[in-house]
Amino acid sequence: RHTTAHDTTMTLSTIQFTYPTSTRALFCDVSVSFPPGWTAVMGDNGIGKTTLLRIALGRLNPDHGEVTPDPGSLVASYCPQTMDAEPDNLDDFADDWSPGTLAIRRLLGIGQDWPYRFGTLSGGEAKRLQLACALAVRPDVLILDEPTNHVAAEVRWRIIDAMRSYGGTGIVVSHDVELIDAVCTPLSYPPLTPPAK
Repeated sequence: RHTTAHDTTMTLSTIQFTYPTSTRALFCDVSVSFPPGWTAVMGDNGIGKTTLLRIALGRLNPDHGEVTPDPGSLVASYCPQTMDAEPDNLDDFADDWSPGTLAIRRLLGIGQDWPYRFGTLSGGEAKRLQLACALAVRPDVLILDEPTNHVAAEVRWRIIDAMRSYGGTGIVVSHDVELIDAVCTPLSYPPLTPPAK
C-alpha cells in the first residue's frame, strides 16, 4: 500500500444542491463523512450520487453546506463512469517510470503503448488506464464512478486489487455488490433523498 501525506476524513455537512435549470433541490441537508479506506455510495439512479461527489471534489458549489477539508487543499483524483474520457494527466503518466507508477502499471496490466493510443483501447483497457492515471498522482482522495460497469471478470478483479492497494480515502459509486463486499468497509448509505414536495 502507498500512503498519502495524511489520513483524510472528508466531511460534507448539510449539503443542498439545485441545478440552475431546476426549480427543485436535487437533495437537501445531506451530511456524510468519508473516513480513510473505501466507502461505497449506493442508491437509485438519478438521486444525485455523482453530483454529490462532484461537490466533494470542489467541481460544483453547493447552494448550502460545507465540505471539509477544503477540496482545494487536497490532491484528489476522479475516475468517471464513461470509458472514453481521456485522463487529464495522461501525458504525464506516459512519461512516469517511477517505481510507484511502475507498480501501478503492473497491478493493472497497463501496456507500454496504451497512453499513446487511448482512442483505440477497448473499454476494459481504457478503464484500467483511467484508474492507473488516477492512482499515479498519489491522491489523498480517490473517487471512482461505477468502475466495473461493462468490464470482463478478469479486468474487474484487477480493478478490485488496485482499489485494495490504495491507502487513502476512497469513495466509490457502484451497484457491484461483489466489488463492494471485497473492498468497502464500512459500507455507507448516505441519505440521498430528494426534498419533500
